Amino acid sequence: MLGQTSRERVMSKRKRRLQMQRRSRPTSANVDGRQHRRYQELVEKHLPGTPRETWIDPRGTNDEWEVKLFHAWLNGRDIPVEELCILFSRDEATIRRWLKMSV
Repeated sequence: MLGQTSRERVMSKRKRRLQMQRRSRPTSANVDGRQHRRYQELVEKHLPGTPRETWIDPRGTNDEWEVKLFHAWLNGRDIPVEELCILFSRDEATIRRWLKMSV
């Protein structure tokens, strides 16, 4: 630090701050990457769609539409609630409410 100008000190502080930020990024990226890989595995395991066409009535509220899509996609599958929460990005209470609702 001796012999540095004020500009050099500021630049070295910025450089250290950037280095610290870069060190912390891989951790958060790994978490996001693991969550993304888990989601991809579930999608591949439970591919949406059926061998036959399904007609879904688009009338109703947004919540009713989501329930109709959910039931049309589920269509006889036996998938644990935890996996459904990940696939549909909803909490367990919402998934359980959707399962109880009739289409």
